Amino acid sequence: MKGYGMTEVRALIIDKPENKPFHTPLVPGNLKPMIKALEAGGITAKCAVPQTSQELIRVIQDHSPDIVFSAAYGIEDEKGESNNVHRILEGLGVPYIGSTSGVLDIAIDKTRLKDIWIKEGIRTPPYAGFNRSEHSLAN
Repeated sequence: MKGYGMTEVRALIIDKPENKPFHTPLVPGNLKPMIKALEAGGITAKCAVPQTSQELIRVIQDHSPDIVFSAAYGIEDEKGESNNVHRILEGLGVPYIGSTSGVLDIAIDKTRLKDIWIKEGIRTPPYAGFNRSEHSLAN
């Protein structure tokens, strides 16, 4: 926002790596309405679609955002392992919109969330947890 004694606020929106084909430099995919709304409020907004955690870090360093919104939960590193985007932002000291990385981890891991509910005495329907790496559909 600009005005007397105010500085510009820079927002960065991170989209999911799988959405990259929907983005061009002039049309930032389905996040264009969000960018327009922020700009209407006087906030400079940009969208990026980093493909790896290293690229995410470079994007953050290049744009120096005041705040980040990430549509992506996880992003792969150079080894192909998924990393929590909010944890990366926390490590960089970058403010973001959304739950903390720990809360996000629990919300994404449904088996872990159910276990916490049961431990806390919250009624929940029966369930079975499966680890994708332990169970293959291949014959």
